[in-house]
Order: sequence, then structure tokens, then C-alpha cells
Amino acid sequence: MTKTAVESDEAGVFDALGLAFAADPAVRWVWPDPQIYLSHFSSFAKAFGGKAFAYQSAHYVGNYCGAALWLPSNIHPDVEQLISLLQSSGSDQAKKDGLKVFKKMGSYHLN
Repeated sequence: MTKTAVESDEAGVFDALGLAFAADPAVRWVWPDPQIYLSHFSSFAKAFGGKAFAYQSAHYVGNYCGAALWLPSNIHPDVEQLISLLQSSGSDQAKKDGLKVFKKMGSYHLN
């Protein structure tokens, strides 16, 4: 059964998402080193989709064996935090080209 996540569920939701994205090519391009990935993915997930908790659009199943963060229309990720995280912890290549790559990826998403 799907449950709506609240703030106290953040750690479990972010851990589930961290496991789900552990082999995602784009995310691992930013953080190819496993320790760095594990250290920063929760901050990335919070900056990217953390606003879902305030809009009751963060969900999980079971004991956090799966999770999803959905942002309503016209609610956007915390871009400043994402850029800061990319520049402070991303791979050298991601620091150099990340903004261009993610801007291009974003052009395929509807608002």
C-alpha cells in the first residue's frame, strides 16, 4: 500500500531513492566514486524533489522499499542548491559540463 510521506519520513525516502539511483548513468556521472555518491545523494534528492513533502506528493511503499517524489506543475527543484552541490562535490567532468547537460535534459520535461 502506498503511503504519503511526511517530513519524518525523509531519511527513509531518500535512502530508498539512493538505492534506486545507484546505477543511474546521469547521477553516477556526477558522482562516480561510491563514497562520494553515498555522501551526497540525499542532499541531491532533497534539492531536486524535497518540495514534494510540503505538497503531499512524496510517497513510499512498505518499509521504504520504494519511493517517489512528484513536484506539482510550476513547482521546481531548488536549482541554486543543485548547482552548489554539483560544483562542490561533483566529478571534474560534471563540474565542467554539468550545467549544460542538465539544462538540455530539462528541455525534455514539461512544466
